[in-house]
Amino acid sequence: MRKSLKMLVLLVVMAVILTICGSAYAATVNDFKDWGVADVQESEGVHTIKLTKNLTDGDPKLSQDLIINEGEKVILDLNGFTLQGYTAGCETILVNAGAELTIVDNSAGKTGKIIPATGAGDVQLPVIRNNGTLKIEGGTFEQNDAYGTIINWGTATVNGGTFVQEEDAKWSILDNKGSLTINNGDFDGAASFWMVRNEASLTVTGGDFDSTGKANMIGSIYEGESLPEENNVTTTVENGTFDSKGGIFVVYEGTDLAISGGEITSVQSNAVYNAGNTTITGGIIKSENSSAIQVVYKEGEETPTVTISGENVKITSAEGNDNIVINNPSDTTNVAVGTDENGNTVVGEAEIIVNDLEVTVGETVTLDVTVKINGTEVTPENMTIVSSDDEIVKVNDDNTITALAAGDAVLTISANGVEKQINVTVAEKAVDPGETTDPEDPTTPPEETTDPENEAVSGEDSEIVQTGDYIYIVVAILVLVVLGNVVYTIKKKHNK
Repeated sequence: MRKSLKMLVLLVVMAVILTICGSAYAATVNDFKDWGVADVQESEGVHTIKLTKNLTDGDPKLSQDLIINEGEKVILDLNGFTLQGYTAGCETILVNAGAELTIVDNSAGKTGKIIPATGAGDVQLPVIRNNGTLKIEGGTFEQNDAYGTIINWGTATVNGGTFVQEEDAKWSILDNKGSLTINNGDFDGAASFWMVRNEASLTVTGGDFDSTGKANMIGSIYEGESLPEENNVTTTVENGTFDSKGGIFVVYEGTDLAISGGEITSVQSNAVYNAGNTTITGGIIKSENSSAIQVVYKEGEETPTVTISGENVKITSAEGNDNIVINNPSDTTNVAVGTDENGNTVVGEAEIIVNDLEVTVGETVTLDVTVKINGTEVTPENMTIVSSDDEIVKVNDDNTITALAAGDAVLTISANGVEKQINVTVAEKAVDPGETTDPEDPTTPPEETTDPENEAVSGEDSEIVQTGDYIYIVVAILVLVVLGNVVYTIKKKHNK
């Protein structure tokens, strides 16, 4: 009896589980064939399900939770009809690991749809859950109040189709946790939530993305330590058109964004919100009412980086706004923007490299200042130098400095929005031991005097001065001799 009771309880629990997960009325490829709701063909191991009527209204044979099992390869042709999930709270289509599903709509009007079941309350699973390989070529996918349109844990490729996110939608149109490539398609969002939530690898080569909601369009909701450990969150944008009332791309700490093309326009917010790592080599990036790019550093997190290079980049911001605005609340980490020798824009952790100085009174020098951002040397911009004592070290208009008096001063150098302080020691000017100085003014050389006859410098015993003295002596002697002879001749005549 107890054994029978346990078995009964087990069966009841299994029934509840199956009902909740959508397996109670889960359809397989053969079911579609047996029920006469689709034309099912098989060729070389690939089953093609071509709908022949709308599968809606909650009838287990009219609306289905389609499961593609491991090893199966299926092409689902909506053929202009609508496939609606049957079990409230479960996926309309489940692609298991090892299975492959391609969705097309070969109807003339391209009116085929896949929509979720209704009446599930607050919690809904996505319209399609992919754990295998999913390829979408066409069809319309409506989210309504479902928990997303597609959640991808495997490999998914979108080459076409229309994806609609209603205003009351509770989740993203696309939620990627595997590898997702979007080559084309129309994506229309209206909810206050991400249109595309990427937690792994996303590549966009085309498509038209429009959002009237205030939420950001594409990004990860996790950052830093909260990111799943095994996930390497990377978004690569090669082309496509992105228009949003709110922000476009969100790059949190630990995530990467690479943009090489496309037209990206935000009406009210930033086209790129970066707290991680962003590289831009092409594309049009625009904000109509703000700065195109906002770089945000949060205390305790890694320093965000942005590199913008190439001639194919055009960045436009609202009038009066810088193209790149830096939000840097940290007092210890310097986040700045600069331009390297190749004209590339670099944003990241900045440092000013300049050494302390020892100079002499009267000396004028140019400081050797280097600015590096992320280790890359950039051109110093808006550089200013301020001296702590203008009577010791004066800063000239051309940012050279002149030592005026012996002592110590501190120079504060600012460039690219960051600062560095250095010490300057000024020494007295050394005196040459052979130099004669005025005792009253040691810095003034002795005055020069000249002899009126030979213009020799009186303060020096030059050869010219010495030769002149000898001539005077000889002349004097000759004069004395002549005078002596004259006196002697006169006296001799007188005695006679």
